[in-house]
Amino acid sequence: MDSTLSTTVLAADILAATMKPIPVVGNGLGHAIEAFGKLLQAIEKAKHNKQDLQDFGRFVTNELAKIKTAVDDAPENCRADLDARFSGVTTLLSEAKIEAEALASQNFLKRVAVSQKAKDKLTELKDRFKEEVLSFLMMASTRLEQNQLREQAEQELERKRQDGEREKQDREREEQRLAREKQDREREEQRLAREKQDREHEQQERERERQRREREQALLESKLTPVAAGTALGKDAPSGCMPDTRVELLKDITTWANDGTAACVLWLTGLAGTGKSTVSRSAADRLAKEGKVVISFFISRHGNQRGSLQNIIHTLAFELARAHEKARIAILKVFEDHPKLCDLNLDEQVNHLLLEPLKAISAAHTGVTTVLILDALDECDNAAALVGDGCLAKLIPALGDQASLGNVKLFLTSRPLTTIGTALRPFLNRLGREVRLHEIPTTDDIRTYLDRSLSELCHSHNMPTDWFSASDLDSLVHRAGSLFIYAATVIRHIKEDVYAPHERLAEVLSIATTSGEVGSPYEEVDRLYLEVLSLSVGPRQPKSLPDRVRQIIAVVVLAREPMSTRMISNLLSIDHGTVQRIVSGLGAVWVTPASESDPIVLYHKSFPDFILDASRCTDPRFLVNCSTGHERLTTGCLHVLNTLLVRDICKIPFPAGQNLPRRDSIKDIDTRLARHVSAPLRYSTVHLLHHLAQISVADISAALVGNLRVFCQDKLMFWLELTCLMGPTTLSDLIIQLTGFPAEILSMVFFCVNLGKRLSTLKTRFELLMPRFTTRYSPSCRKMRCDAHTLTSKVSSGLCIQMIGTILRAVH
Repeated sequence: MDSTLSTTVLAADILAATMKPIPVVGNGLGHAIEAFGKLLQAIEKAKHNKQDLQDFGRFVTNELAKIKTAVDDAPENCRADLDARFSGVTTLLSEAKIEAEALASQNFLKRVAVSQKAKDKLTELKDRFKEEVLSFLMMASTRLEQNQLREQAEQELERKRQDGEREKQDREREEQRLAREKQDREREEQRLAREKQDREHEQQERERERQRREREQALLESKLTPVAAGTALGKDAPSGCMPDTRVELLKDITTWANDGTAACVLWLTGLAGTGKSTVSRSAADRLAKEGKVVISFFISRHGNQRGSLQNIIHTLAFELARAHEKARIAILKVFEDHPKLCDLNLDEQVNHLLLEPLKAISAAHTGVTTVLILDALDECDNAAALVGDGCLAKLIPALGDQASLGNVKLFLTSRPLTTIGTALRPFLNRLGREVRLHEIPTTDDIRTYLDRSLSELCHSHNMPTDWFSASDLDSLVHRAGSLFIYAATVIRHIKEDVYAPHERLAEVLSIATTSGEVGSPYEEVDRLYLEVLSLSVGPRQPKSLPDRVRQIIAVVVLAREPMSTRMISNLLSIDHGTVQRIVSGLGAVWVTPASESDPIVLYHKSFPDFILDASRCTDPRFLVNCSTGHERLTTGCLHVLNTLLVRDICKIPFPAGQNLPRRDSIKDIDTRLARHVSAPLRYSTVHLLHHLAQISVADISAALVGNLRVFCQDKLMFWLELTCLMGPTTLSDLIIQLTGFPAEILSMVFFCVNLGKRLSTLKTRFELLMPRFTTRYSPSCRKMRCDAHTLTSKVSSGLCIQMIGTILRAVH
């Protein structure tokens, strides 16, 4: 064998050895290589075909190398298909082996003879082998591509699966997150629900507490009947100081209230019109803003029962109960222990309604100072009882006891009256101090007030900025002196003229300064009031207008409650339009009502003082005589009663022949009263006796006697019935009130009840009358009969006859 063929055979052996470890395909290929080696050995024998066999061997070697490369590159999952497809190559190699062996078995000559045939056969085998290899390689390539596509598809599917898994995991995580959020929301909702329930529970508790307080306050209100108009928030409360005025005084009051070691009582005195009530209102507002509990009452004898001492005590107690839980509990306990507390004397009421609640507040140690403000002590109907042995005489010493009432202070204001000073100063020497308002310089404050008020007219009345001069302002300040009421009245008077306020100012400045009481602090105010009144009638008005103006003023000043224009019209029998015009013309002295049912409220008590004092009101056209004014009011009340009173006016259902039920057993009594009893009828029913008691015998008119006779004969029973239904007055109260009447008035009453009958007969009629009413309204029939005996015994028969004669002579 030559070296080339040997090399080929060696390569085939090596190739076969390397192919055997290859699974599946390696074994088949190895057998093919092995067969190829044997072929080469056979070819060696056929020397004539040596070159062809060598070429064929190299060709096969190259093709097998390609197959090996394809097999190496083929993945495991394709090799079974490749092995199956390699069977064709193996068959060809086997045929080549057989052919080579056949040639080898022939003698040399025969081999030489068939060499061409052998060559052709090898060529055929080569072509077939080439086709098989090409087919194998194409199939391998296809399988490879398919496998790659499959792998790519599988990879894509795997990626999708992984993506799906990740998405699933993401969804699961999202679901878990959402579940956690849902749980968090549910826990939050549960927390919010619990908080809502807690809030609702707290709200329910607060609502129950509020309702309880309202019930308790309503109970106290029904028992105490406070006068809301007298408090700092009442509709009739005075206005506060203008900003930048009374600065030092208000600072002094605030410092006193904040100083726990300071005197417990501060008494502010001053002449009427110096601004005491205005200072009190400003002090109340400022102390309330600082967190103090301020209980205030602005006393006035001219309206809404603000002058009654009992009303003052009851209103203070009611406001204490409203401001302090402990005070409310203490007062409720008092009424449990003393159901008839309001019928006790005022000393007992002060002790139970003021001192005990204040001690309860102090014992609670709230740390909050309570300031009681009583403004205008001199306006109280019973000022002597208020400052003497009654209310303040008990309250002030108790305030000095720091152990029991250490956080309670008392602020008082009044005119510098001797009676009040005499009663208060013994206490003030130890427990308080006095501030005299009329001794504090007020010029700068009054100037500030006038300057700002006049400047405001530039906007409200379209006036130029220089419409008043500095000398005008100086003159007004000089005229005002220390009286703020003068400055306030001047401003109101000027503002009334919406067309020419500068002319009003000129008229005020032209008022002479030489008339009136020389040296009187009210001299300029009196002149101003006279100017206001004179302008209200005017020179071209009817001659009867001043008389009507005086009558209307008398009603406003002397009435027990603030009067509306409609009530004045009814009581005085004056056309309502006329009343409205007169009231509107006096807007400088009172608040002009917005409607016919709104009350007329006086700006200041100095106007009644002026209009009732002949030494100050020097124009007889406007001077009001108290007795005459009350006589006119009494006549008006009787006219209203005689016109409107009827039997069973409230239409209360009850069985025939039986007495009316008690007031407190009629659930809708207040509604019935409001529906069936008009304001004029209510006023006339309540205040008839007061006005009647103020009349002098000389002022009794024929109209009064005639109206009183009709009333006593036809309406007396209805009036008694309505009086007791309105409460809290009972027949016993009326009789007690009658015992205080002058003998002349009592004689006239009895004369009008039954003219010509003896007094003993009248006494019998009263005793027959009382059981019916005492069954319904009075707790003690025995007490009623005793009062009736006192009443009928007070006027002897001779005196009665004498008084009747006096009345008849006065009438005729």
